[in-house]
Parts: sequence; C-alpha cells; structure tokens
Amino acid sequence: MRLKIDRRILGIIVVMAAGLVSFLQGYWSLTRWRSFSPDSRNYVNVAENLLKGRGFVQDTVGLGEVRLVVPLTIPQPFGVHGPVFPLSIAVLSRLGLDATDAALLIPALAHAGLLLTVFLLMRRLYETRVGLWALLLLLLSDPLRQITTAAWAEPLALLWLLLSLLALARGTPQTPGNVFWLAVAGILAGLAFATRYPLAIGLPIGLLIVTRIKDWHGSVKRAVAYSIGFAIVAAPTLWRNLIATGHLMGNERNPSDISFFENLRQCASVLFERYAIRSGWSEDARLQAAALAAIVVLLAVRLARTNVFARLGELFLAPGRIALVLWFFGYAAFLVFQRTLFSFDSLNVRLLSPAHLFLMCLVSVALDAALRLSPQWIAGIILAACLGRGAILAKAIHETTPVARRPNAAASERRRWIKRHTTPDDLIIGQRCTDLPFYLGRPCLHFSQAPEMRHVTRDDIHRALVEACPRYRAIYLVLQKDCRSHDDWRERYGDYITDLYFGRHESDPNVTEVARLEDGVVFELSCRHIFSPVRRRRDDKGKT
Repeated sequence: MRLKIDRRILGIIVVMAAGLVSFLQGYWSLTRWRSFSPDSRNYVNVAENLLKGRGFVQDTVGLGEVRLVVPLTIPQPFGVHGPVFPLSIAVLSRLGLDATDAALLIPALAHAGLLLTVFLLMRRLYETRVGLWALLLLLLSDPLRQITTAAWAEPLALLWLLLSLLALARGTPQTPGNVFWLAVAGILAGLAFATRYPLAIGLPIGLLIVTRIKDWHGSVKRAVAYSIGFAIVAAPTLWRNLIATGHLMGNERNPSDISFFENLRQCASVLFERYAIRSGWSEDARLQAAALAAIVVLLAVRLARTNVFARLGELFLAPGRIALVLWFFGYAAFLVFQRTLFSFDSLNVRLLSPAHLFLMCLVSVALDAALRLSPQWIAGIILAACLGRGAILAKAIHETTPVARRPNAAASERRRWIKRHTTPDDLIIGQRCTDLPFYLGRPCLHFSQAPEMRHVTRDDIHRALVEACPRYRAIYLVLQKDCRSHDDWRERYGDYITDLYFGRHESDPNVTEVARLEDGVVFELSCRHIFSPVRRRRDDKGKT
C-alpha cells in the first residue's frame, strides 16, 4: 500500500513538526534546565568582558594552564577555547539579551540549523529519502540533545562545519572549477575551527575532499581556494593567540595519563552505545546496538545480490559522499591520538559529538539502502517521532517551574562565605573556581586536579604570595569538598593541598584556617614569613 499525500504539504508538515520539537527543546533549555558547565561559565565571563570593553580576557586566571599561574595577570588573555562562541554571545547580548540567555539561545538555534543543514546536505549527496532518515536520527539523538541544551560551543561549531560541507558539495562534484564555493567552504571551516579548536582537522580533511587523483591541476586550484578561505579566519585567530598567550591554540597541555587502547575503547564505547536513549551498557543500550546490527544485516542482505564492493564504494566513497567517512573516522582518530599524547577531559559525548553526527549520517545511508521506504513513509515515522518527543518536552515544561538566570548562586555555602567575608580588594585562590566570576563577579586564581594541572606545591603558593601580597588587602585559599578519600585527594591534588584540607598545615606559618564549611575549607594566607621586615616597611611606606 502506498501513501498518497502531496509531497509539498507533507514536507511543510515535517518542517513544522521538527521546528516545534526544536522550539520546545530550546524553551525548556532556556527556562528550566539552564545547564552551565565550568567552560560555559567562562564563555559567559569572556563575553561580559567583551561587552565591558576589556577585550578577550577571562577572570578565571589559570583555567586551562598546566601549572599555577605566576606572575599574576588579572584578567588573563583568553585563549583556552576558540573566540567565536563568546563573541557570538556578546553580539546577541548587544541586542538586549542577558549573556546567560544568549549562551543558551545559540545552541538552541544551532539545533534547528543542524537539522535543516543535515537534511539539505544528505539530500544533495544522495536523495530526499536519505535526508529524511538523517533528520529522523538527529531528532532522536540523545548526544545532540545533550550538547544543544547546554551553553557549549559545539553546536555552533558543528553548524559552521555542516555549512562548509554543504558548500563543498555544491563546489566540487558538479562544478569543480567554481572556486567561489570552495573559498566559502574554507571560510566556514575556519569559523568551525575558531569556535572549537579540535575542528582544526577540517583543513586536511577538506583538502582530501577536494582532491581528485586524475585531476591534479584542478585539485591544486581547489586546494588553494579552500586553504585561503580557511586562513582568512584561522590565521588571525592563531596570531592573536600567539601574541596574547604564547601558544597557537589555547594553552600548553600536560602529557596524557591514558593509553592509546584505553582511549580507543572509550571512543568506541561513547559512539556505539548511545543513540536515542541516554544509557550505558544497559538493556536500552543493548537494544540500540541490536538495532544498528539489524540495519547492517539488512544492508548486507540487500547488497548480496549485487557487486558488494562496487555498491559500497558508490554509497560511501563516491566524490562528495566520501566526506562523511573521512569526517567520522578522521575526527575520531584525531581525538584518540590527541588524548593519547595530551591530557584533557576523557573522551565523552561532548568531545565526540562531531563523530556522532557523521555516524548518524552514515547510518541514514545504510537505512535507506536496507529498507528502501518511500519518502511518505519516512515522513510519517518522523511525524510520529516528533509527536512523542514533543509530548515528552511539553510534559517536562508543564511539570517544572522556570528558574532564575543564575539559579545556584546561593546554593553553595562556600560562595555565601566568599560573598559575605571578602571584597574585590581580596584575592581568591581555589580549585575549579569558574563559578566565582559567573555568580559573584569576582576574579580568582584557578587551579585544577592532575593530570590537567601539575600538583600545586607550597613553593607555588609562596611565589603567588610574593606578587599578590602588595596588591591585595587579603588573600584566601578556598578548597572545595572534591574527593571521597584521603588517597583520592593525594592523587588528584598532591601532598600540599591534601595536608591543608585535612588540617595538617602547622608547618606553614603563612596559612591560617578561618572556616570549615559543608562544601569546603577556607584558609587565609599571609606574607609575614615571606617578606622581610625591611621589605614590609618599604611596601607600607610606598602605599601611604
């Protein structure tokens, strides 16, 4: 039986249904969920500094560094992440939005943009059926939902990247001599890189996409056009980073503590156990893995009557289409390789979101080849999925109440103590302190756990005091309740910080415990045993 519905009307209905789901998800994110990670808070802080005319600077000094930052520069030049996302937040804030609302609105808008762009890309590379399958998979995608309901830069970066591939699809298969679209694709890939640095791999992958073995002359021309477009955005970003921070992309990284095979296992686990349902290797995840295996089996059966390798080559390796394979395997391999060399967050849904998106595109190709449903049937499945997803979102919105823009400012006794007992003339040193500029508008000297940052030692604190004491009324070291056991503290933060947290600070006369809170400990740091009496009198005389 064939469904007889006008395709234009059905297309309008599908667009409206997908748009409604995207709107409800964005509304829920802005009014109920309001997810801000430490990186998100720093993005907002940088955007607010831009609005104040202070430039690309952050008040969480030391975020992303490998050691406690000395000498102190407050605020610190921002280079740990790409500049495009905080700049976008600042631009939207100029229109009257609060910076926190703008930081959540951009991923929400990017969600809708990604749905549309992926559909258009897959329709151009294949046909409408494949575009509809890709749209369905992204509507059901839990990883995509997760990154687009938090104030993260990934959705915007992915949108630039997909637009770049759409421009490449227009500029290379049908009109290989049209360098305009290749330059546009390069600029968009450069914007993706300037939003999220790991997408620097967009340059070599893009060059592979435009290369034709039998047309080296044309390939060189296309590669130059694409590279120039990429450099228009990337070169100023890299130059600014080098001048401001001394590094081309962000900050120096410590060596990794995770082996290649463990990173490979984490990558495979993240990519192949999470699709539409958020779960580990639970029953739900097994069902999803079984569904993917069933698609592969159906595809194998479908191709058994044909020249399998030729058909697979046509589906996945033809000009233009190979971009999906290159991006999935290339990005995942690049991230595994980087995480094996350097220490940063363990491979997770957020970091692997570009690979997940291209995996969903590849699965949509396999679904179409295996099932061969008409566009009307696929559209009907999309409408059913939108109805279910929309009902879940509407129920969640109805059953919860709106929250304040920065709802957790008073939830921490540590933050309440800092607000009551310190002033902007004081310096706060603390681990994971991006919340202080975000909630209290107070800068801080940040340190984090190993292996992201080397263990903070007594000498590190003393070097900071030598510079900070003449500049601040009082200096406080604030430790959060961060670890479960003494051994955990020692492994993450080293001997000195562990001894302080557990009350063993008698050997350091510059440290005085002033408050032990439910979520941390506060110490006042003095310089009386660092500066000599003559130096202290000279400093006091200079101040008067």
